Amino acid sequence: MAPDIYRRSHFCMLVKEFLSFFFRLKARNFNPVFNISAAEAVTACSWNELVLSSDVPVVVEFWTSWCGPCKMVSRVMKELAHEYSGRVRCFRIDADDYPQVAASHGVERIPTILVFKNAEKFERIIGTMPKSVYVAAIQKSLSQ
Repeated sequence: MAPDIYRRSHFCMLVKEFLSFFFRLKARNFNPVFNISAAEAVTACSWNELVLSSDVPVVVEFWTSWCGPCKMVSRVMKELAHEYSGRVRCFRIDADDYPQVAASHGVERIPTILVFKNAEKFERIIGTMPKSVYVAAIQKSLSQ
């Protein structure tokens, strides 16, 4: 009987320690799962204000809901939005909903990532690429 009681109390102690650790991290706003900022949605109406008038480089993901590779790129964009928060703004725009914006920037295939700096198109990445390709484009826009 004693070993069973010991196991239960040991389990309760482990749960208590885990919860204590979790709430200490949460108090410091450290939550890598729930605190990742996603790329914001941009529309044709807000394009000039959010993308072209930005004082920091802007990364825009052109996507559609039916595009499988777009889902993979969206995950990378979410990570990049978190990693470069404050230095780069990340947006996404649905190319099906706003085809005129996609056409005016020469987006013919999706997913397409455009990097803007000083209201000028700085870099274009077409298709699903490794995260390092997106990071290199962002770093290049920050360094120039």
